[in-house]
Amino acid sequence: MDIKDEKNLAVSLQQVHSTYGIGCLSKIRVLKNVTINVTQGTIFGILGPSGCGKTTLLKCVIANLKPNNGTVKVLNETPGSAASTIPGSGIGYMPQGTGLLMRSSMVENVKKVPCLYTKHKILMAVYQDLTIKEIMFLFGRLHHMKKKDIESRIEFLLEFLNLPRTKKLVKNYSGGELRQISFAIALLHQPPLLILDEPTVGVDPILRKSIWNYLVKISLDENVTIIITTHYIEEARQANQIAFMRDGRILVQDEPDALINQYNAATLEDVFLILCEKDSNTQDETNNIAGIHFTRIKAMTILSFIKMWRNYVQVLFSFTFLCKLISLIYSLMALQFLNPVLQLTFIFWSMGTEPRHIINVAVFNQDTIFGPRYLHYINNETIQMVPVDSIGKGEDLVRGGKAWAVINILPNFTTALMT
Repeated sequence: MDIKDEKNLAVSLQQVHSTYGIGCLSKIRVLKNVTINVTQGTIFGILGPSGCGKTTLLKCVIANLKPNNGTVKVLNETPGSAASTIPGSGIGYMPQGTGLLMRSSMVENVKKVPCLYTKHKILMAVYQDLTIKEIMFLFGRLHHMKKKDIESRIEFLLEFLNLPRTKKLVKNYSGGELRQISFAIALLHQPPLLILDEPTVGVDPILRKSIWNYLVKISLDENVTIIITTHYIEEARQANQIAFMRDGRILVQDEPDALINQYNAATLEDVFLILCEKDSNTQDETNNIAGIHFTRIKAMTILSFIKMWRNYVQVLFSFTFLCKLISLIYSLMALQFLNPVLQLTFIFWSMGTEPRHIINVAVFNQDTIFGPRYLHYINNETIQMVPVDSIGKGEDLVRGGKAWAVINILPNFTTALMT
């Protein structure tokens, strides 16, 4: 691929490997030598069964997961670097499911919204107690959008996705409605790159058609790049290119019609079936070869075990030493956990209790309704109120060092609050 073609790529993954787990025996290979190239201003569909690695691949694109090997480029930059807008407002991400809007741990919510990953963690806890308009306005502000632009986009998206305009809180919506809200948030700030993880699952067929028409429109008119995963294989024929995934590998990447013609199939479902059958046959041959190697390894292992058994005393000594080492490690770990607890305990003991009645404040209250209520809610354990007959007397107390401040509650305090 020449330099000019690389600049036209919105997303490029080259020989990406990703694993989960710790240790050689417990690691699970999720992505295996994945290479895909997505041209700017196109729709790219990733198709495959559940558990094949689609969501993990998207996490690598949005910088929510760092691959073990390989390179990832998004909008000609490495995601997460200083020069990249990923994570940030350069991307609109709709995660799988409704985890973005459900009440879970704050850290998990932040990780699901890469554009807000570092700056706005504290706001994640209030999602369920907002209405649709409020949560969309919140995200618009976080993307530094102007108020009139936010309001315009909210009106369009509510109409487009047929979302209710009531003051109903997000926590009272169904799972399908939450997915539509998540989709609206991804579209809100009109990013150059959209990552949509199964956006049409459980959606009304008419709305699904409208969504695809809109995605095709913005990819053509606004040069927006869209990466979409879906279980509905036939609807992906509207994408410019598709990639079939199976067992963490890309089986093939090409235009939908080109794949149908290449495999002489009637539908993309038939193409995927043909690819899976070929892949299974290839895996069987690989497993047979691996079985021969395993037999040889097994024989060598037995021979090595016999030799090791002859040195039983040495093995027993090694085991005893290992037990002592593990015990020492546990002791060090316990010390590491107890050390900060002891430090905090000594700090709290040395600081003492919260100070009380150390701040004198002169109060001149001219309002008889809400004025006394307001003063009632002031923390009297820390602030000692000193009533005065005039504002002048209060100022004299401050000048004389007998009060820190003066609170002057005017006669129209209640009227001002009511209006």
